[in-house]
Amino acid sequence: MNKKFMQLICLAATVSLLLYGCQKSTDTTGGKNLKTVETMILSPSKYDVKLSYQGIVKSSETRNYFFTSSGKVSEVYIKEGQYVKKGDILATLDTTQLNFLSASKHSNLVISENTLEKTISTYDTNITNAEAGIEILKQTITAAESNLDVLKSTLEANETLYEAGAISQKSIESQRAQYAKSEVDFTSLCSQLETAQANLEKLKKDKVNDINIEKENVAVDRNSMEQAEQNIIDATLRAEADGYITKLDISEGDSVTANSPVITAKSNSSMVSIGVSAEDYNKLPSVKQVIINNSITGQIDNISIHPDETTNTYAVDIIFSSDNVVIGEIVVADLVLDSVEGVFVPIESVINLNGVNYVYKLNDDSTVSRVRIDIKEISESKMLVSNLFDEKIIITGIKTLNDNDVVSEINQTDSHSQNGGLDD
Repeated sequence: MNKKFMQLICLAATVSLLLYGCQKSTDTTGGKNLKTVETMILSPSKYDVKLSYQGIVKSSETRNYFFTSSGKVSEVYIKEGQYVKKGDILATLDTTQLNFLSASKHSNLVISENTLEKTISTYDTNITNAEAGIEILKQTITAAESNLDVLKSTLEANETLYEAGAISQKSIESQRAQYAKSEVDFTSLCSQLETAQANLEKLKKDKVNDINIEKENVAVDRNSMEQAEQNIIDATLRAEADGYITKLDISEGDSVTANSPVITAKSNSSMVSIGVSAEDYNKLPSVKQVIINNSITGQIDNISIHPDETTNTYAVDIIFSSDNVVIGEIVVADLVLDSVEGVFVPIESVINLNGVNYVYKLNDDSTVSRVRIDIKEISESKMLVSNLFDEKIIITGIKTLNDNDVVSEINQTDSHSQNGGLDD
């Protein structure tokens, strides 16, 4: 009994040593191959497509205000040194004559529009009548042709009888005369049809030409009326920007000449001028927003139509208001063209081997795979790529990784929490 007991104890001890040895061996292997990493789940995020340029901040600009029409000043609302806000009324012209002119232009427009409608209506009526007349002519010609065929058959039959002496000469000559007259009438009808068809085609061409002329007249009269209405609007001078009145050259009752400066104001805003390349110049009409130094909203005030002879760039003036920049400071102006979606990866997750860029992707079996990436753009600490979508990539510990390594994931982040696009 004691002997068996001792044998069991020895067996148990041996099994324990074997299990311990196996466990130690496994742990050592796991510790050697299992690497801890942090991951990121990629997903599309919004970013701005933009043009970025540097420029130097200038002092606030000076604006000259003038009336676009000549007339008499009815009222002046400001004085020199006064602060005005954008949209404030500065001065007005008497609009009595302008209102009369606008009413006259409106009447001219009504007349030209009525003339256009009458021209269209008259031509439509004449064309309809001409088409109806042609249809009647065609029916008449069809009947005349049938009658002519009957007369011809009859005449040919009677000519045979005449030669046999069965019909008198007077009778056959009468039938010959009747056929000849019917033949002339038929030819005349055919000629009338050709003339009517030619007249119809000419009528249609004349309709197009005359209507185009009347449409041009309407367009001219409408432009004249709109200009007259705009002159009434322009008879009220409004401040185009916040600032101070530095010079006032008019008073109530003065007569002014069109386009002659009457008020000078100094804007309360700052300006930065940038030189845009010829390649980007055509993109300027698509600019949706202007951002200065990533936070200040600006507005394009002027775009030169000719490039600088030295730099071959186009000057673009941007105005903005901010207390955070000073005159002479160099700022970055971002001209936002559009907002689109894209996938970004952190720069620290990218490795370069032999000139090729890769990231490590975490697979479902906890192994990693090296994936080549196509980089479209680099901004600060992130890269825009075109061939990744919703993969889970490794963002730390990549220097010691190899293809098919087994890893342990200790932390996971969302791509939105880190990049959010180029300009988010």
